[in-house]
Amino acid sequence: MIETPDEYRKLVEQKMLARTERHVRENQAEQDEQAREAQATQVAQARAEHAVQLHAAERRQQDEVAEARRSRPTLMAQFRSNPAGLRHVATLREVCLHCGSEQVRCQSDTLPRVLVCPDCGTQWSAYSCWSCATGLLDTRDPETPPCPQCGWSKCAVCGACNPRGCSTNPYNSELRQRDEVTV
Repeated sequence: MIETPDEYRKLVEQKMLARTERHVRENQAEQDEQAREAQATQVAQARAEHAVQLHAAERRQQDEVAEARRSRPTLMAQFRSNPAGLRHVATLREVCLHCGSEQVRCQSDTLPRVLVCPDCGTQWSAYSCWSCATGLLDTRDPETPPCPQCGWSKCAVCGACNPRGCSTNPYNSELRQRDEVTV
């Protein structure tokens, strides 16, 4: 029992303080829950946006492949008569220019990657330059002729041929063109 007005006042103050603290905790919990929901919404929106972007990229790639397929006969006729620049046409890298087969197989996993047409037996190599990484090589392209010394295709960008080294260029696996620092 409460005996004095001071005790009553202290009890009321304690109850008010407890109610205020409970109210603050409840507000904080509500704010935390709203922040979690907002964060979950942002994550869901980011995922949805990423999925849309992936779908758009996939669709663009499918369209590019379809366009490449539609233009392939024209490109094949063009490069059969003059193969200069063939290495820049990605859609023809793994297509036999001789018979037009797309069922090309890779005969080796090491460089130079030898591609073989199972229909007519034509062999060629098509790969990126190991030295500069920007040059494209294709043994069917006269602009990347075989090195007279080692037989590897010479890069039209940096002139590298065999990664083990060749006396016709200064590059080997320890010194590549992209390793050189220009001042």
